[in-house]
Amino acid sequence: MTDLSSLLAPGRVAVITGAAIGIGAAAARYFSACGMRLCLFDRDQKALNILSAELSLVGPVEAVVGDVTSYDDLCRLRDTVYGAFGDVAILMNNAGISAGAGPWSDIPAWRHQLEVNFFSVLTAQTIFVPRWKCDTIIEKRNSSFLWMNKYVYCLG
Repeated sequence: MTDLSSLLAPGRVAVITGAAIGIGAAAARYFSACGMRLCLFDRDQKALNILSAELSLVGPVEAVVGDVTSYDDLCRLRDTVYGAFGDVAILMNNAGISAGAGPWSDIPAWRHQLEVNFFSVLTAQTIFVPRWKCDTIIEKRNSSFLWMNKYVYCLG
């Protein structure tokens, strides 16, 4: 089990997808209040800029506009956060959608929903975890990922 005090510590870094509004923005405000540095990721550039401006009054913030379904955008997120801060304590996979795929929806709607709500999380993990392994072994820093997707469905 990871000691949360080593993650939620001043100077550590939180990366949040779906950060511009709602739960993501609330988490960003909380992590900022803990003294953490932030890297925020969202498709909504206007909302992301507003939140970044607000939180940059408290501490360092990097904002990356992108789509969680884009491998290149997620790689750019990783490169931005490590370039700016050299550390990631928390990767919060918060981006998610609810519109599009119901029980009788067509396959393209289901594919899109699964890309956003499931495969983007796996992609982010494969992009961030190799660096985390090195950080844990060499620098003895803990890291953790949170899957905060609020749009998970159970079908019976």
